[in-house]
Amino acid sequence: MLVLSHNLLHGIIPDSLTNCSNLNYLFLSYNNLMGAIPTSIGFLSKLISLQIHRNNLVGLIPPAIGNISTLKSLDLGENQLNGPIPDKLWQLRNMKYFYLNENSLSGEIPQTVSNISSLLDLSLSTNMLEGTLPSNIGDAFPNLQNLFLGINTFQGQIPASIGNASGLGRIDLSSNGFSGQIPSSFGRIGALYYLNLESNKLEAASDGEGWEFFHALANCTSLQVISVSNNQLEGVIPNSIGNLPTNLTYLGMSGNKLSGVVPPSIGKFQNLVYLLLDGNSLTGTIEEWIGKLTKLQTLGLHGNNFIGTIPPSISKVTQLSYFSLAENNFNGFIPPGLGNLQRMSILNLSYNNFEGSIPVELGNLIALTKLDLSSNKLSGEIP
Repeated sequence: MLVLSHNLLHGIIPDSLTNCSNLNYLFLSYNNLMGAIPTSIGFLSKLISLQIHRNNLVGLIPPAIGNISTLKSLDLGENQLNGPIPDKLWQLRNMKYFYLNENSLSGEIPQTVSNISSLLDLSLSTNMLEGTLPSNIGDAFPNLQNLFLGINTFQGQIPASIGNASGLGRIDLSSNGFSGQIPSSFGRIGALYYLNLESNKLEAASDGEGWEFFHALANCTSLQVISVSNNQLEGVIPNSIGNLPTNLTYLGMSGNKLSGVVPPSIGKFQNLVYLLLDGNSLTGTIEEWIGKLTKLQTLGLHGNNFIGTIPPSISKVTQLSYFSLAENNFNGFIPPGLGNLQRMSILNLSYNNFEGSIPVELGNLIALTKLDLSSNKLSGEIP
């Protein structure tokens, strides 16, 4: 075992290190190492764990790493490695932890990957990987617990086989070019608690087709985070949203083409901390549900067609720090109860039809860093 992590080492990884033929564990993470990974690294045939995370390594990943059949953990994340992922790495049958995130890797994942039933974590996020995902990805990695593929240029449909990896807890496919419908097979993943699909080209139609995944996610009783923001979802938010688990803390649906009213059943999510519905064409009022979400810290409703007033029940949402209703059709008076929200940092009520005076109670918002009341019908003095 050689552990040199968390130091200030610089220079290259010396070739001579690969003479340590009995080495099982090589930990060089969190240093300032430069240059390429030695191609002779494949001579370390007994390696179980190779961790060179967060250095300044450049060049290609040596295919010879794929010869180390004993390897269980490979972490080359947060470097400047480029080129493709060697095909041989996808054949390491003992691999449990596979981290290549935050590099400049390109190319594709093979269309058919070998069965690696030992694999628990796969992180390839923040690279330049492309192409479609293997259709058998969920069957090849049946025991996967964490799948991080965000911030790449993957495209095509999300394979339905992901639903066969029933132990998946976290899935991040955000900031890619995935298209088509969101597979309802996600509903088979009983362990799922984090699902981030934002910033893709995923679709659901205004006639309800493509919204089946919402019904299916009701089976994921541990679900806490779901984001489908910045996609191409159309139509009304289904009433089945009310069947999602009540321990939901984050719901993001911004930047889609949603219309109609927000189902009042959204008020049952009393553990919600973040609710983002901005940048849609939603209408109706917020009176029926806003006061029930007492743990909200962030509420983004701007850029819609909401109507009605801000109800007095807003004063119950005492944890709120970000509150934006800008660019809607709200009217009536600004409620004095907003002054009870002592944690408010950003309050944006611009581009609505609010009238009357600015409540003196807004002076109680001592944490406020931004207040925007522009483009309304307010009158009287500034308190």
